[in-house]
Amino acid sequence: MFIDTRSEFIFKDPDALDALLQYDWRVRKVLTDQEVVGTSGRAGAVLGADGSSSILRHMQRVNCIKAVHGVRRQGGRMRLWRMEEVLKLQIALDLRDATGLKLSACVDIFDGAAQDDITAVIAGWTCHIGETPSVASKRPARFDPALINDRERLLSLVKKSVREFVARNGFDAVQMPAFLL
Repeated sequence: MFIDTRSEFIFKDPDALDALLQYDWRVRKVLTDQEVVGTSGRAGAVLGADGSSSILRHMQRVNCIKAVHGVRRQGGRMRLWRMEEVLKLQIALDLRDATGLKLSACVDIFDGAAQDDITAVIAGWTCHIGETPSVASKRPARFDPALINDRERLLSLVKKSVREFVARNGFDAVQMPAFLL
């Protein structure tokens, strides 16, 4: 029997899912596919996904990110992505842009020697709330595949990726619901 460990159901009650989706994703810290990658008329939270949810399926298939699911009122299920998983996706995309390597090679850093340090950077993402995004260009002048094996430079890129994600998406601009204050 095959058990899918790449996802889990956390919202079995459609009413709970509907109530959650009323809030801005920056408050609920759980994103839908469209909020992660964007649509044709609106950019997503992640840069480099180009509006296609196929990147989410690919990253899930290579066990880099894990979806949680909710049951929809009309039936079926909806994939949702925790903030930590979205940050992993952004880091992998930024690493791909910096090294020129395939995305599947870039996700290996989450199981490599720097795994604990990367996990700590991702876990501490909230410390970047309120920072302003840098004005430096996103793409490097040239690819540097050696970056993936240089622990210090890799961690620097991971920290920059997380900081830019948080600053760009304006977590300080959204207000918490009154009952949570």
